[in-house]
Amino acid sequence: PLDYVCTYNAKIEDVALPSVDDVNRTMGNVAHRIIEKVFREEYTATEQKRVIEEDYDKIFEQAIDEVGLALRGLEFKVNYNTLYASMRTSLRDLWEVIVNEELTVESCEYKFNSSHWLQAGENVTIGSRVDMLLKDKFGGKVIFDFKWSAKSKKYKSLIADDRALQLAIYKHLAQKEFGCNVRTAYVLLPSVEIFTADRFNE
Repeated sequence: PLDYVCTYNAKIEDVALPSVDDVNRTMGNVAHRIIEKVFREEYTATEQKRVIEEDYDKIFEQAIDEVGLALRGLEFKVNYNTLYASMRTSLRDLWEVIVNEELTVESCEYKFNSSHWLQAGENVTIGSRVDMLLKDKFGGKVIFDFKWSAKSKKYKSLIADDRALQLAIYKHLAQKEFGCNVRTAYVLLPSVEIFTADRFNE
């Protein structure tokens, strides 16, 4: 068990078991890492599909080892199994969205280079990194911000009430950096529900 390993193997005492929020955050981190491994910029859409169908087990285990080791504890077996099953479907659904929208993945975890002009105060700048940067067939940019959440009403409300500040910052940064049309969207995982104020086919 995790508490035994922490106490006797790692010599870490008084370690509390992760809370529900901690577990959900870890599952989200693993989901993000899996997406990074599947949707690599050097992969064509055909190669991405092959990786999903043939290499998923290996990629899942790698992601668990890298950012989700706690999920190997017996007490989180249900979470582990849920994540394993749901992310395979999520990858397939996400791939379909990207192909149907005629998008090309340019980068995962893209860090903007031009944060110096977005001032948050004296000698303070806002840097930002996006989960997935894509390009559409017209040369515009698309940004997907992944959220491991079942709270679809929350993100629907953020869009409807024009309170999606995170997406607004991403769009502002991307427009300054690339000088082109930019669309942004929240993509909920594992459902792959899309919430956006911009126009998409789906």
